[in-house]
Amino acid sequence: MPENTPTPQADKILADVLLHQAGVLRTGDNGLCTGDTVQTAGEAMRFAGQDSLPVTENNRFIGVVENSNAEEEASRYGHDPSRTTIAESMSRKVVCCLEDEDCRTALARMEESGLELLPVVDRNMRIVGLVTRKDLVGESVV
Repeated sequence: MPENTPTPQADKILADVLLHQAGVLRTGDNGLCTGDTVQTAGEAMRFAGQDSLPVTENNRFIGVVENSNAEEEASRYGHDPSRTTIAESMSRKVVCCLEDEDCRTALARMEESGLELLPVVDRNMRIVGLVTRKDLVGESVV
């Protein structure tokens, strides 16, 4: 099956994918807060193997950190990565899917925005999980 072709489960809702897929990232160790430092963000992205991670404030999705080498970039501009907060350097562009939307919608949104990782939120913009393109088109969707 071509990489961008939805699996036979394309109509499955994201909440079901989050509940039943072992390979789907959970937000517990993968979400960042605006008060976290740039250094923390870089370490978290490298640990998760991602080039971006969502940022929350008061448990609501508000933006994204998009550079796993954020510490180096901050240092180039004279900022201390261990003191500079994510709020000072994050993108406030919010691209996500609701947990009751289907995998086909999530995949389309990822393709439109060029994303490999997509936050899945509830109606209050609280992140309930993260899905990758592989989760939506790979063999992991059963």
